[in-house]
Amino acid sequence: MNTQFKEYNLDKRIIQAILDCGYLSCTEIQRQSLPLLLEGKNCLIQSKTGSGKTAAFCIPLIEAIDFDDPTSALILAPTRELAQQIQHEFNRLAIYKKINCVCLIGRQDFQKQALQLKQKAHVIVGTPGRVFDHLESNNINMDNIKTLILDEANEMVTLGLLEQVETIVADLPEHKTWLFSATMDSELLLSKLNVNDANIITIDSPLEISNQIDTYHIKTNDKENVLLDICTHCKIESMCVFVNTREDTKKITMLLQKQKYLCSILHGGMEQKERTQSLAKFKQGKTRILVSTDIAARGIDVDQITTVVHYDCPLTIDSYIHRSGRTGRKDEQGTSITLISKDDTSSIKNQILDETEAFIIPSETVDNHLNKSVHKEDKDSTFNSKNTHLFIRAGKKDKIRNLDVVGALCSLEQFNSDNIGIIDIQQNYTTVTLLNIDQSQIEDLQAVKIKGKNRKVELKIK
Repeated sequence: MNTQFKEYNLDKRIIQAILDCGYLSCTEIQRQSLPLLLEGKNCLIQSKTGSGKTAAFCIPLIEAIDFDDPTSALILAPTRELAQQIQHEFNRLAIYKKINCVCLIGRQDFQKQALQLKQKAHVIVGTPGRVFDHLESNNINMDNIKTLILDEANEMVTLGLLEQVETIVADLPEHKTWLFSATMDSELLLSKLNVNDANIITIDSPLEISNQIDTYHIKTNDKENVLLDICTHCKIESMCVFVNTREDTKKITMLLQKQKYLCSILHGGMEQKERTQSLAKFKQGKTRILVSTDIAARGIDVDQITTVVHYDCPLTIDSYIHRSGRTGRKDEQGTSITLISKDDTSSIKNQILDETEAFIIPSETVDNHLNKSVHKEDKDSTFNSKNTHLFIRAGKKDKIRNLDVVGALCSLEQFNSDNIGIIDIQQNYTTVTLLNIDQSQIEDLQAVKIKGKNRKVELKIK
């Protein structure tokens, strides 16, 4: 069934953002969940990765919030990368309604986050640990929270985060709860969060991999050479290689880099800036292979990943499903290959052997040019052509306020109030989202007079 977003009578500004995102019609999870979420019902929703879950909860959330509202929703995610991705998707869809989502994750500037919370923070997304830290510092006012969302909810249990989530939820006023995941232990989560009337939507079996992913195994006691053979003999656009330890990410990355392959590495011991940069290079096609622990198994949305290799056999069925789900996204077909040695102790090793075919590596050599970057189309290209970010070299220490910025920009002939989106005032600088601006009209802009002083500005295309 081809359902259009306009059928839900959404705010025209949301429809514009949806079109700019390139979403032509609803996915199945969106078609089934939007009517319930728009009515504000409690929901537990399970669907495969890459099915459009993030947009499914962002759209009704944005529809329900007005610019003048206080902080109205809290979104919790198990990993920093997933929280950042949710914020990115939310702010794309909310850009024309000027609804702001602030991201709270560890290993990023705590004081900068605190300043963002004191401004317009309509929605908060974050990892439980950092959200809890801000609550303890009285940086978050939860009095008006109307919606709680847990994305990849079951992973909260797996990672031992549920107790912290319960502590956070205990401070919330009466609210609706939306739980999303590709796998789900529904009874435990609903009881822990005291949700008694949830509408349960299941699109796919939680214990099955998408039929868009071909699954295989290879029995081998020489995983390094088998991995190199896969790179040499199998057609690969981009590839994720999953291992179980941080040490092995470094070892496998060095193995691949010796072949001059362009690799990104991702593990929990890296600084957040390094993690973000490494993942960005992979998304952009500057690197072709991502070697990662399970932190990249959930919520990482990268186009054209043709192959997933489980170098180390995953330890749980959840991990196997989520790792494999990095490929075969949207309408793409993908391949998932598990390397299994006699020393593997994973409890699901035999299940994988029983339920997947043995993979035979082709004899022909394929030049995948894994030593060369590829151009991946930026899914934000439409946004980037219409919306930019202005960086102003003045901030809180200069006693700059939102009204000062709006007044200064509206005094210029290039701008009116409709062009001014979210304003973020930090200690030494300010960023302003500019909406529907012809960049040729402002590319020569070098300064803006604010509070009687010329402040240097830079145009930053995001």
